[in-house]
Amino acid sequence: MTVFCDPTDGYGFEREFCEFAFVDVDRRLRCGGWHGFREEVKRVKKIQNEFNWDPKRPKTRLAECLFRCVASGLNRKRQEDLCLFVAIGTKLDLAGVDFFFEFGDRIATFDLTVSQLKRHFRTNFLIRRGQFVRDEHYDIGRSIARKLSQR
Repeated sequence: MTVFCDPTDGYGFEREFCEFAFVDVDRRLRCGGWHGFREEVKRVKKIQNEFNWDPKRPKTRLAECLFRCVASGLNRKRQEDLCLFVAIGTKLDLAGVDFFFEFGDRIATFDLTVSQLKRHFRTNFLIRRGQFVRDEHYDIGRSIARKLSQR
């Protein structure tokens, strides 16, 4: 898949994935104390319209492609339950979560990066720019679907 951001431009990768980056988000969304993972997830879900983001219809080609990869790995009868939420620029982002998929009561988190060296992360998945360039994002989409399908 063609990725237009520069190989070292992390904010460019965020913008290409969701049309904005950490530096574009109102800093008030990351102020205040941490209220626990589930509470922060609820807060992020409430502000998706502030990001002009529809969790059921990702608007960029990178996000839509990953969304479709995950959806294709899920139970066909329940694919409409899949949502992709943006956490860039929020307290969840400070904790290492850029996005998360929600499917029923299950959540799979991921962080975007351009770095090939990034090893430590607090999310379920780390998605690198190079994985889109080499079409490896399909494998990650299937792995996310497996995680969301587990009972």
